[in-house]
Amino acid sequence: MKSAPLPPDEPERLAALREAEILDTLPESAFDDLTQLAAHICGTPIALVSLIDEHRQWFKAKVGLEAPETSREVAFCAHAILQSDVFIIPDAHDDERFFDNPLVTGPPGVRFYAGAPLTTRDRRNVGTLCVIDSAPRTLDEAQRFALAALARQVAAQIDLRRANAALTRSAREAWEAKMMLDDLLESASDLVVRVDARGLILYANRSFRKATGRTAAELASFPLVELGPPELRTTGSAVLERLMRGDDVGTFVSALYTKEGQRIDIEGSASVRFEGGRVVEIQGIFRDITERRAVERMKNEFISTVSHELRTPLTSIRGALGLLEGGVLGELPEEAMEVVQIARTSTDRLVRLINDILDVEKMESGRIELKRAPIDAARLVHGTLEGLRSAGDIGVELQADVRGAHAVLGDEDRLTQVLTNLVSNATKFSPAGGKVRVHVEGTTAGSVRFSVQDQGPGIPAEDLPKLFGRFQQLDAADTRRHEGTGLGLWISKAIVEQHGGTIGVDSRVGEGSTFWFELPAEPEDDRDTQPPPSAVVLLVEADGAHARVLVVEDDPSFREVLVRQLSALGIDCVQATNGDQAVEIARVARPDLIILDVGLPRRNGFDVVATLRAEVASETPLIVYTGRDLSSADRDALRLGMTRFFTKSRTPEAEFVGYVREMLGGLLEARSQEGHASSPSDQGSGEQP
Repeated sequence: MKSAPLPPDEPERLAALREAEILDTLPESAFDDLTQLAAHICGTPIALVSLIDEHRQWFKAKVGLEAPETSREVAFCAHAILQSDVFIIPDAHDDERFFDNPLVTGPPGVRFYAGAPLTTRDRRNVGTLCVIDSAPRTLDEAQRFALAALARQVAAQIDLRRANAALTRSAREAWEAKMMLDDLLESASDLVVRVDARGLILYANRSFRKATGRTAAELASFPLVELGPPELRTTGSAVLERLMRGDDVGTFVSALYTKEGQRIDIEGSASVRFEGGRVVEIQGIFRDITERRAVERMKNEFISTVSHELRTPLTSIRGALGLLEGGVLGELPEEAMEVVQIARTSTDRLVRLINDILDVEKMESGRIELKRAPIDAARLVHGTLEGLRSAGDIGVELQADVRGAHAVLGDEDRLTQVLTNLVSNATKFSPAGGKVRVHVEGTTAGSVRFSVQDQGPGIPAEDLPKLFGRFQQLDAADTRRHEGTGLGLWISKAIVEQHGGTIGVDSRVGEGSTFWFELPAEPEDDRDTQPPPSAVVLLVEADGAHARVLVVEDDPSFREVLVRQLSALGIDCVQATNGDQAVEIARVARPDLIILDVGLPRRNGFDVVATLRAEVASETPLIVYTGRDLSSADRDALRLGMTRFFTKSRTPEAEFVGYVREMLGGLLEARSQEGHASSPSDQGSGEQP
């Protein structure tokens, strides 16, 4: 006896058989009828639908045989599935493959066998429709054709079972997936809600129900927008309309009210399901951000407190030390002057630390705003270097090399901060008496490149990637010799990238370093060749005599220092310690200039400005000098006539007093020339970006 070899596609063939889920199933009339018909047409006592698995042939339908299966080793059908046509053995006694087969030598005494393979739609032979006789014989052409046709019908029934089994599996998997999804939605901590095209709630998960304090029955068919505060119902309806148009609304913030009337702030996204081009369902997934909002408010309040409670006294200390150092209170002994200079240097370090930490917080929270305007590159460089020179003896020579007329679009204050950081670092690491060179040139890519070259020791290549990280200082020796927060370069990188630029460094040990940044150039057609409206005012130099300034500041120490600084210029200062006093004094004294803090008792700076704008002081020049970092909306709310904005501790006191002197000098000069016929507001907005 010779057993049949395995078909070359045995794994795939077995997979097709298993997909039908037919093995070891009960008899079915569709298979029984075809088997009966095969026996009748071929005139044989035995007919079988035989399916071949790994180890056996199992009979799905049978005529004239009681056994349910045999081993695969002795199966004639194991040979038949290797064929593409009907496989016929006229007399098994004469065939060396079968003459000693147990099915030939014993029951059922097979002599004649004819088997047509059951070929599935994917060309896999999973078994046979066979006819068997105990006497030698053959099939005529009609019988052979009929057996093959009947086998195709059996195979079609198997394919139908495969399709039904696949559908059943898919339905079962879909049902299981739905149940799993329902379980996930019910147990999710996020708030999940589904609404129909009218905005009526179809489903709300447990977290949504718990958050709103309502049952599923109460929420069923309830308008979703009715759960929100009145001011959000209009925007909520607008979001629904956009979703139904198929627009992507992204992540958005909204709110809900509980059954007891408590507000819940939520943040999330929504998606739409369409059928036939019509909206059938909108699903929203939200998270409760009420606690996060509360934490953010606390953090903002803390930052505001830090800004005011640290910046104001630090600016006061620095200003007082500046008064002493400048000899306003008399000449100091040499030793006392050294102590004052040490204290001032330490105060400057602390001021930089506070400013850097506040900048990092704003950048990480995405609250930094850029006030973009065209900036002349030469003016930016020369102004930055002049500010550094006026701050004290820096021990090196600062050189500017600006090639050509270049302009960029950006926030001048922030770009000055970047350039100041880079130049300050260069001065720290250059030897005493050395040179720091600031170079500006255009690039072939249409950018403006600012480079700061030092004569320092250079930076090892392995340390270059660390430079622009937070709190990064390269080695212990440098940390001891050059104090800093390790935030300056990180902040500079963030500012440059917000401007759409790039920043980097080129350095070799022993040859110094060049830090650079590139910004997109402002097209020449977009540049304003006229000076800003306040330029005429700022360029006029005059004494402050006959000028009256209202100083509105609640901190007594800072107010005293500021008044002393202004009085040294011959300016007549009037003081107010709260918002109510400021309004009353402004009404009576009609000052030439108001210097205003924002965080005031009784009436804050916003209320003061709103009141003055509605009354006689609407054209009065104003300097807002505060510890807060003001947004664009804040600045718009704080404008009077010619208005400037300064942040305590960011602007050196000498520079601030210089701005006051220039503003007053220009105003008094213009007033003198025009015979008091024009108001200060005629000179321009005077706004500091």
